[in-house]
Amino acid sequence: MDEPIASFGEWLRRRRKALDLTQEALAQRAGYSLGAIRKLEADERRPSRELAESLADVLAVPVEERAAFLKVARAERAVDHLRLPGSGVSTLGQVIARAPDPQTGLLADVPLLKAQPALHNLPVPLTPLIGREQEIAAITTLIQDPAVRLLTLTGPGGTGKTRLSHQVAAELCDDVSQGVPDAVWFVDLAPLSDASLVVSTIAQTLGVRDTGLPRADSLVGHLRDKHMLLILDNFEQVLPAATDIAALLQAAPRLKLLVTSREVLHLSGEQEYPVLPLALPDLRQSESPTQLTEYAAVALFIQRAVAARPDFQVTDANASVVAEICVRLDGLPLAIELAAARIKMLPPAALLQRLGNRLKLLTGGARDLATRQQTLRAAIDWSYQLLTPSEQQLFARLGVFVGGCTLEAAEAVCQEQSDQDILDGIQSLIDKSMLHRKDDADEASFTMLETMREYALEQLAASGQEDVLRCRHAEYYREFAEAAEPALRSAQQVAWGSRLEREHDNLRAALRWFISQGDADQGLRMSGALWRFWGYCGHLLEGRDILAELLALHGGGAGPRARALLGAGSLVSLLGAGDDAAALFEQSAALFRKVGDRWGQAFALSYREFEVSWSEHRVEESAALLEQLGEPWGLALAFVLRSELAGRQQDPVARSLGAEGVRRFLEIGDRWFLITVLGHMVDVARRLG
Repeated sequence: MDEPIASFGEWLRRRRKALDLTQEALAQRAGYSLGAIRKLEADERRPSRELAESLADVLAVPVEERAAFLKVARAERAVDHLRLPGSGVSTLGQVIARAPDPQTGLLADVPLLKAQPALHNLPVPLTPLIGREQEIAAITTLIQDPAVRLLTLTGPGGTGKTRLSHQVAAELCDDVSQGVPDAVWFVDLAPLSDASLVVSTIAQTLGVRDTGLPRADSLVGHLRDKHMLLILDNFEQVLPAATDIAALLQAAPRLKLLVTSREVLHLSGEQEYPVLPLALPDLRQSESPTQLTEYAAVALFIQRAVAARPDFQVTDANASVVAEICVRLDGLPLAIELAAARIKMLPPAALLQRLGNRLKLLTGGARDLATRQQTLRAAIDWSYQLLTPSEQQLFARLGVFVGGCTLEAAEAVCQEQSDQDILDGIQSLIDKSMLHRKDDADEASFTMLETMREYALEQLAASGQEDVLRCRHAEYYREFAEAAEPALRSAQQVAWGSRLEREHDNLRAALRWFISQGDADQGLRMSGALWRFWGYCGHLLEGRDILAELLALHGGGAGPRARALLGAGSLVSLLGAGDDAAALFEQSAALFRKVGDRWGQAFALSYREFEVSWSEHRVEESAALLEQLGEPWGLALAFVLRSELAGRQQDPVARSLGAEGVRRFLEIGDRWFLITVLGHMVDVARRLG
């Protein structure tokens, strides 16, 4: 006789084994996590309706038994016994059932758990939620924390805050453990623009009768003794109603609120949970197609692409392109879904090429979505229209920065009047999910999603101020580069190298602006200050090419051109083109001589001899000139030059001269150039045996 079955979890385990499925295989076919299947089989949770329907498909539950199966799986039938076709009537007192027959697929009796799930009005999702397991677990933990009464999910439009709140609520409804709310109600506030209607909308959703009392009093009376979770969706456009929400929380001690909003409510006791874009691959790493599909953003793209074109597959040929599409879209779920829908017409490579204009391309969302979710532009426009005029102006101006900016840069470039508080404006944009703070920098630094930045640049162009802001931006980073140049020859070189690396995208944009405007003087000044950074931090080819473009422009002062020629010679020398480097150094020295810059002249001549060629007469001349100038870095180089000269003459004094040069470079703190010096000292040591 078959062993009795006492719970749905046990039935699920037996049915899975009868079909020769592992937990991993069942999870994969059902489209859910392995952890969810394990919890179901351990009777630690009940499946959502969506998961139960998926399990019914995977476990081959006959059509005529589906309705009964779903009720049993979700513990929705409040009766003492249940007969499923293919078995006899089995009461709770008997707790007996037969194991499922693998040939017929008939279900055995499944006794009901006594605890009942929460009442709710949650909509049934039409697609599974991808890649939010950690968020679901974290949000669920926060909601179940007695100290958290108000939890606000924040994030820009299109990150999936609403869908995430539905999934969390559905799992809470399925949970029959202690401390879970008795009821979960979803209240859609998106149609509202009048904050005074929020209370009445909540009351109407909950079915609170109009008793003639003020609506707020009736709602408080209804909620006062209830253990309930309210989901208030799209709160950003009715923020003045936050005080009404605070009053509800004070009057109903067992009430909890889960709010989705593009802006925090700024209420006492509010717990914010930022909803970030989906996980993305690092395009700098080489990963297989299978590895790439494990990233949530890529998995979502594939799911929606297959829905649009059933024969779509990720292959060795297109996997990296699909990954780059997701990265270009910032991992934003709405943007990814809209892009994937285009697969019906455009192959991945063609789609990627068209992402230069995301806002024009990403349209045509599902008709059953809200209007603001049918195009990427509409999603961002919804947030933009909620900004004050001064916030709109600041947001547009911040679009000029590439890859973000520091607070200092924002104040220098975006500030219109001296009394304008950029700090407060940035804080407000962060609160409204239009901007976010970088966590990888020691200084205050901020950035926006590239999809947001494209919209911001459109607004900046429409304001007629784009050229003015781009000019300010370029001038700021030219000054930034010139401030960094002496530090790159000091003990601060590593710190400044890191700062320049973080700002590299902005530095590139500034140089491109000077080139596009034909402003040779500014561009040469900036590149003449950056060549050490390019050389030391591994951007040799990029630096060489930018310097070549700028040197090809007409105009520019002799001094800036001389410094750019010096940098070009150094980078070309490091790339192994000695003859080309020598010519560039000669041109640099001649221009320095013309403007009376003896330090530059000495430096160019020294570099020519030290890096490229060797002439005892010119080495002696360069060393003497450096010694006359008395500048610490030049004096250190003079010792190295004399050490090299003595070594070639087999003079043992080369050792002490070289050691003094090394000591001085260590004292200055220029350890980057010291690497080059030590290489030459090795050559000296070989010559001396």
